[in-house]
Amino acid sequence: MKVATQTLNISQIVIIDGMLSTLVDVVREGRQTINNITRSASLFYLRTILTISVAILAILINVRFPFIPFQVTLTNIFVGGLPSLLIMFELHDYKPKYTVLEHVVLYALPSALGIVTMWFILVLFNKPLGLDLKAIQSIVFFVNGILSIHLIYRILTPLNRFRAFILALDIAGFLITSIVMHPLLELVSFTQTSSYNFGCCRAH
Repeated sequence: MKVATQTLNISQIVIIDGMLSTLVDVVREGRQTINNITRSASLFYLRTILTISVAILAILINVRFPFIPFQVTLTNIFVGGLPSLLIMFELHDYKPKYTVLEHVVLYALPSALGIVTMWFILVLFNKPLGLDLKAIQSIVFFVNGILSIHLIYRILTPLNRFRAFILALDIAGFLITSIVMHPLLELVSFTQTSSYNFGCCRAH
């Protein structure tokens, strides 16, 4: 019934206008909206799948959540918010290849599972690797950033000038912010982690 109503409304527009080109414009706008929603949904669901999966595992194995609120905010800005905003300014009126669910499964799910798997391995083998909680949080933060940016790259492929600009802006923004706001992110330097591991090896 709803589809029939929408079809009737479109037909009325075409009849009033008297030109079939109006219908073409309607189809293009529809595709534009669908493509924007589909790509933004994959970026959004990456964070959702990741958060839910890590939260459940953290409860089951009784460990702390690997991200602090400011780390989550930073990745949300450069992985979800900024690219989702910018890609809306590009014309995407081609026919969608996937539904929203298919796109999420093909793009967001592998990236989310990759981050969760890396965190789970670090938690399981933290003692042999000589990693404390801060070191694990720092490693997972950068793994999260790398795989999230890789997801953006996959979504934007094939690259053109505008898409390359979005990708470069995300990478630069993530790296610069991570360096400048290092104390707020509570990241452990790799030299610190290496020294810690060396000390543990000597102790044994």
